[in-house]
Amino acid sequence: MVLSRTKQTVKVRLIISIIVGMLVAAGCNKKDSGSLPDLTSEKKHAETTRHEMGEMSPAHKVLVEVDGKTLTQGEADEKINKSLAPFKGRISENQLSQYREEMLKQLVEEFVTRTLLTAAILKNGVTVSDAEIADAMSEITAQLPDDMTLEAVLSTSGMSEEELRSEIKFNLQISKVVAAQAPDKKTPTDKEIEDYYISNKKNFEVPESVHARHILIKVEKDDDQKTRDAKKSKAEALQKQLATGADFATLAKESSECMTGKNGGDLGTFHRGQLGSELKPLEDAAFSQEVNAISPIVETARGYHIVQVLEHNQPATRTLPEVKDTIANSLQQQRMQDALVKYIAALKSKAHIVYAPEVEPGKK
Repeated sequence: MVLSRTKQTVKVRLIISIIVGMLVAAGCNKKDSGSLPDLTSEKKHAETTRHEMGEMSPAHKVLVEVDGKTLTQGEADEKINKSLAPFKGRISENQLSQYREEMLKQLVEEFVTRTLLTAAILKNGVTVSDAEIADAMSEITAQLPDDMTLEAVLSTSGMSEEELRSEIKFNLQISKVVAAQAPDKKTPTDKEIEDYYISNKKNFEVPESVHARHILIKVEKDDDQKTRDAKKSKAEALQKQLATGADFATLAKESSECMTGKNGGDLGTFHRGQLGSELKPLEDAAFSQEVNAISPIVETARGYHIVQVLEHNQPATRTLPEVKDTIANSLQQQRMQDALVKYIAALKSKAHIVYAPEVEPGKK
């Protein structure tokens, strides 16, 4: 899929898919923010802050202070507990503890970066229109897999739609601030694009694939032989209907016991090994039969399948013209990403940041 059609879309996709991680990763490209300049007033302030960090009750303990704004242990715990809630009972307490420790340090770094960027947004008077937010929402929805809705993603992540809109607004504001600071705003040249293509040609190889559909008659683990035989007979009857001209999609909608039935049994396009060991017999059948042919009954751990291949694509390497826009977008994104890292580093170099010892960068 072509990644963008306009510069605005480049920014949207970069910011939506990368910037949250960058907010944390950018913390690696910083000075030792806990070491304050050798000025008497700042030393006293740091000593007072560190004393308060150690003396306050756990919930009110300050984990980090950024130009007078603070993140407390209680605030951090609330966010971490919300994020980890879906995993309780599903992973061990030891794993939860490890995740909690990692998330705490990430949360602290994100707070530092977001605080500095928020101040930069206000200082520069950056605004984002409702239309820009709506475009970004549409872009996010378009990138989701066909079987996934935005509502489901938000529900799983514990984020409301309003929170997502707020995050989009913040991220778009950041993109505008960074774009203004970026030293190189030029579109990648044809030579740069060609050089990237040659150096990364392997990444543009497309493996052999098939586009197939199927009808499934499910078999349960506790089915006895009589039940299994009856289900196989049902599958064979369907196979005969198809062999005599019945419409595959219609029959799949009426008879398939797979969730793909509602889509005419469409499995989409897949490569070898992509379906997993459980469905390997189905995969083998799909890659070995003729296009549009109706397969014999294929048995897997899930039951009895009838397979039809709609397309069989041989291995190929995408040409430079085919991927030119994608490469140009990737290079542009990388420039924006590099500019973001440099900008955050510059903000941190001028900021007054004090960490609690246990979350200070570089300490394990």
